[in-house]
Amino acid sequence: MNLYSIYRWAFGRSATQNEKGQQRTAPASKAFTRQKTHTLDQALQLSAFWAGISRWAVTISSLPVQMQKWNGQQWVKDTNNQLQLLFDYKPNRYQTTIEFFKEIVLNLVATGNAYILVNREKNKIISLLPLSSSQMQVNVQENGQVIYVYEQNGSHTAIASDKIWHLKEFGNNVIGLSPLEYGATAVGVGLSGDERATQVLDNAAKPSGILTFDSELKLSDKQRQQLKTEF
Repeated sequence: MNLYSIYRWAFGRSATQNEKGQQRTAPASKAFTRQKTHTLDQALQLSAFWAGISRWAVTISSLPVQMQKWNGQQWVKDTNNQLQLLFDYKPNRYQTTIEFFKEIVLNLVATGNAYILVNREKNKIISLLPLSSSQMQVNVQENGQVIYVYEQNGSHTAIASDKIWHLKEFGNNVIGLSPLEYGATAVGVGLSGDERATQVLDNAAKPSGILTFDSELKLSDKQRQQLKTEF
């Protein structure tokens, strides 16, 4: 085993590398030894992270969606397009079009990847269902085939690539880089700041501690008063 193989075994692969096997959205190594890895749930509790994600989600989901076709002279709305019919009504049984795109943007902007399960009936698309990117694993087989494995309720389901609509940020040619993973330091600093501020406010904004001095020292009353005042 060469040094490169040892490095890959110890630190794993990042989304910037083109490798077979399970794909990763995180960096292969951390920039700082104290850098923490935060989940999406934890990051969303940071007001700045929430504000950024929600602004993207609300803005993009409010945009109109229109499928077009070329009629020989100009682009016109394709009213018979299967996707147009879904977006005009409901992409799936659970969501409106706006709710659908909000979930897509949440996953894409936060984790760098969004996955949509494409349900067909007689080669006709009948629904588009977003899947949580945090529950999805992407594997590249030796023959180059991409397999998606979705974890839910403790079980794993393999899904063929032709049933998944995969939207991704820049990365390699299979998976996108995760802004959450690559921005872990900034998120960690923000959460640590919130934690420290909470600790201070929980104590009525008063710092706590114990002031000690060498027991062999004998302070005069004036010195004791001066110490209390300065402290």
